[in-house]
Amino acid sequence: MKQKILLVMLLATALTAKSADYYWVGGTGNWTDVATRWATTSGGNTFHSVIPTSADNVFFDANSFTAASQTVTVNIPTISCNNMSWVGVTNNPTFIQNDVFNLYGSITYVSGMTINGGTYLYFLSNSPGNTITCAGKRIGNVMTFNGTGGWTLQDAITFGGVEVNNGSFVTNNQTLNGENFNVRSGNVTTVNIGSSTFNLSQN
Repeated sequence: MKQKILLVMLLATALTAKSADYYWVGGTGNWTDVATRWATTSGGNTFHSVIPTSADNVFFDANSFTAASQTVTVNIPTISCNNMSWVGVTNNPTFIQNDVFNLYGSITYVSGMTINGGTYLYFLSNSPGNTITCAGKRIGNVMTFNGTGGWTLQDAITFGGVEVNNGSFVTNNQTLNGENFNVRSGNVTTVNIGSSTFNLSQN
């Protein structure tokens, strides 16, 4: 029994140790430019050896971009991270999205950035207390809530479609602009719309 308990503790420690913070540095680059763009500290010159995983937090901040209109390009079909934050960025960077973005925590965009391209954004957290801050940006073609956790809007949102398949989604009295908004019955799903306004062009 003691051996089993020890094994479980070691496994839990190993899984926790895999979580890391990733800081973008050096301006324009591709998501997979690990050795030159994903630093272990803000503005640092020590780099990670692999791209961010679902356990890792991703930061774009004041030390990420050195000139106007530099670009982060997602150059692989699927990316994942825990939390993503663009708080503090300067020089109006551009984030070029791609096919699938798996998010396991919160996401924070800012007004001083540009988002190009489309993505299928999957919210997969199984924990409560996650937030979504859009800063006036359209953040995805389709946003799908599949985790059992909870998410709360912090401001108005523009999207192609929303599918709430699981978990809790609180619109927080914000305005939602998009094409489709669907809630799947049969799962443990809570949608609290408060006094939100929905501007939907289709369903």
